[in-house]
Amino acid sequence: MTFRKLAFNNVWRDKWTYLAYFLSSIFSVLLFFLFSVSMFHPDLSVIAHGSSLSLSMAAGNILIYLFSFFFISYSIGAFLKNRERTLGIFILNGASKKHINRMIFIENMIIGIAAIIVAIILGVALSPLALMVSSYALGIEGFNMYFPIKAMILTSVMFFGLFALVSTISPRFIRKEKTLNLLKSHKKDEKDVRLSPLFISLGIISISILITLILLGKMELALSNIIGIFGVFLLGLMSLYFSIILITKLALGLFIKSRHYYKKINMLLISEFKSKFRTNINMIFMLTILLISAFSTTTLLYGMRKDVEAKTLESYPFNYIYIVDENTVNPEEKLETLKNILSKKDEYINSKFDVLTLKDTIYLGTGIISESDYNKSAKILDIDLLNLAKNQIFIVPGNKNLNFDLDNNESFKVLENESTLELEVIGEGKKLITPEGYFKNILVVEDGLYNGLNKSEFKINQVNIFNVYDWKEDLDTTSSLEQIVTDNGKNPVGFFTAGSLYEVEKMTKNLSLYIGGALSVIFILASASMIYFRLVTEKEREAIKFKNLMKIGLSKKEFSTIIYKNIAILMYVPFTIASIFLFLQRGILVSRLGFIYSEIIFISFIIFFIIQTIGYIFVVKNYRKSILSMIE
Repeated sequence: MTFRKLAFNNVWRDKWTYLAYFLSSIFSVLLFFLFSVSMFHPDLSVIAHGSSLSLSMAAGNILIYLFSFFFISYSIGAFLKNRERTLGIFILNGASKKHINRMIFIENMIIGIAAIIVAIILGVALSPLALMVSSYALGIEGFNMYFPIKAMILTSVMFFGLFALVSTISPRFIRKEKTLNLLKSHKKDEKDVRLSPLFISLGIISISILITLILLGKMELALSNIIGIFGVFLLGLMSLYFSIILITKLALGLFIKSRHYYKKINMLLISEFKSKFRTNINMIFMLTILLISAFSTTTLLYGMRKDVEAKTLESYPFNYIYIVDENTVNPEEKLETLKNILSKKDEYINSKFDVLTLKDTIYLGTGIISESDYNKSAKILDIDLLNLAKNQIFIVPGNKNLNFDLDNNESFKVLENESTLELEVIGEGKKLITPEGYFKNILVVEDGLYNGLNKSEFKINQVNIFNVYDWKEDLDTTSSLEQIVTDNGKNPVGFFTAGSLYEVEKMTKNLSLYIGGALSVIFILASASMIYFRLVTEKEREAIKFKNLMKIGLSKKEFSTIIYKNIAILMYVPFTIASIFLFLQRGILVSRLGFIYSEIIFISFIIFFIIQTIGYIFVVKNYRKSILSMIE
């Protein structure tokens, strides 16, 4: 028998063992292929922003590929663990390490190539549906079916390389195992997880730091840079692992001491869990991470997608803003054009105010506005009006995303030589009145102080604002005005349209949701695969164990109850923890994303719960049936 024939026979003989690995590979390849079909669609090359959109989709495809790499690597690792006994027998019968490596490589490549072929065939069949979903998600019209030859080539090349790489690397872990251990792998004793003083200290410190950051309101500051994000992520992982172990040990200890421990099958159930404590804890931890990732990614991105209009108006507080200064070309003519076109629209509002900036100052970007002009814009924005004393200053931030430190803000010193009074900052605005980033700060001062300023020392920025009813929908008018006011793009400075920003933001959020949704599918798929691999790996040993228990009196009903409860613990404990995290996330972010986020979280929870329950019913019924068939 040749090696290829032996490898093929192995795959065919253990086809049920290989099935989970094969299906996981198919889903990973299929997801990448469908994403590539959208990425290479001809319509993307002709629509506005097509270039940046294509680049973003390519970045999303790379992310999916990277996660697929880790996911397939894990699948192969779990799959090889399940075959340790078989490999041990081959080694004891004279197979060299080279032979074992070659056999594993051929087996994996057979599965990989078959997965690529099946996934592409399925992908072509599902492409119309996938393109329809992509069209809806990205807000792009068209996206008709085409023959995706580029997607087919890219998918084949990328995943052939991935399977070849993983198939080459994975046997190295097997070679490190001693032959006897491979053969007797099913007889290994599982060590308990001990709570060492160091482990307890690290766990308590991690939780304490996270709670302190939340209570002091410094979590947002900690997450404002890469190092902070990485640190909080590590602390979160450590806290989660420590909490799962500690709570599980406490719960088991309390239950064992209670009178319920000796009722029905509880003692057997607890003993079963404790005998695999380390494996169970690691499984619950990994599943929790995957489910938290899937829940958070999908919910957060969907919530952000619903918030585009509000976020747009936070950055551009008025629908059209035209800032005119001494360098503006033909401002009167362009303002007249704006008024003539926009005044014909419903709910038309036009106003203007001046913002002064010193021509020579160390406080670059600091503007000055009169109290009456500020109140004029405040009325349109429906925010509180001001009534300032002569020495009082109110600061309006120029950027909504920067941390604004009012106590240490010294921008008011730009007015030190303009007043004989001691100036006092009385507060800060919560809403921008100019396009985000155009000014660093705007100082609102009493009209008398403003009128007394020597205007020759200042540059005058005349801010012309326009609001209309259909600013989001009428993009033709927006585009036409942009061409006119910016002289076909030659003089773009000073003209801002909320409609254009809204379209860019909407497409960005749609694309993020599309990529995040695809990644969430992989997370959920990975969690399901981990459960499946765990059950498949232990199936033979569990069948022997339950067969022996039935000989000494365990009924079929009691056997079923143990199966139901064991799998329920593995699937619903991580789901419960992930759901708690989901609702805690709501508490942290609701103030930033609005009430609508609560509805999204609740709907998401219901959907995830239904998916989890369907998965549980499917897994538990098939597993019980499979064990029973082996016993009988």
